Amino acid sequence: MSGRDDLAATREAIMARKRKELGDPPTPEELLAYRDGRLDPAARERLEAQIAVYPDAARALADLAAFPDIEPGPGVPEISDEEIDAGWETFRQRLEKLPRPAPAPARPRTPRCAPPASTSS
Repeated sequence: MSGRDDLAATREAIMARKRKELGDPPTPEELLAYRDGRLDPAARERLEAQIAVYPDAARALADLAAFPDIEPGPGVPEISDEEIDAGWETFRQRLEKLPRPAPAPARPRTPRCAPPASTSS
């Protein structure tokens, strides 16, 4: 195994241990609250730790940056909190139905030197 492979395996082991320690990835609501600055310092620090070990959460947060807060156009009714909650619940249910990718299997170690040659005659 090369030094690069060792580094990748070590990094993944550290991230797996941190994911186990931190629990599930952040929810869409938590990512929005983070983006909007609505988290207290402790919650913000915890969410930053989750973002560091869940690459999909980091990508989702980056995607959110492309959607600035906008006001509805003239004549468009505002959406109620209940409608927003119902929409998020529908979204969450759809996400739960999606298959989760299986973790990548560990790579087998390759010997650093050739095994001894057989001396059988």
